[in-house]
Amino acid sequence: MIAHLLTTIDHHEVTPPEVTLPHRPPSRGYQRTSRTLQRELPDRAGELDVRSG
Repeated sequence: MIAHLLTTIDHHEVTPPEVTLPHRPPSRGYQRTSRTLQRELPDRAGELDVRSG
């Protein structure tokens, strides 16, 4: 059905515009966020018994 629907729509090739990106700034070193500001979710999927399907 999708293939048939797509054949009913007029289409043509479109050339995407050229994109110029600015220069990447130099690295200032990575500093991880404090663990006290992060939250950890319990692993509920790890608690499932996959054999009981």
